[in-house]
Amino acid sequence: MTQELFHIFIVSINTFYNAYPYQNKEEVVKTPLAKWYRLAQVNHRQLVELRLQTMGKVPVHALSKHVTFFVVNGQGTLKVDEASIKAQ
Repeated sequence: MTQELFHIFIVSINTFYNAYPYQNKEEVVKTPLAKWYRLAQVNHRQLVELRLQTMGKVPVHALSKHVTFFVVNGQGTLKVDEASIKAQ
């Protein structure tokens, strides 16, 4: 059963990349040390790539939805309210 779910996940990822080629990403925010790219949007969900340079920061903001982070390379600290969360 686990292998079938894994297979479905892989098919979904392949479908995603065919439907939303990486080279079609859209720059949505740019600061001197950070860039955000929208890779895909389906209904009210977005897949966004965030690239931070050393010492780069994301401006303080609030989102009205749940967010899931995947760190692909490097490490950093997420600050949510008074909590600091190491991400790597």
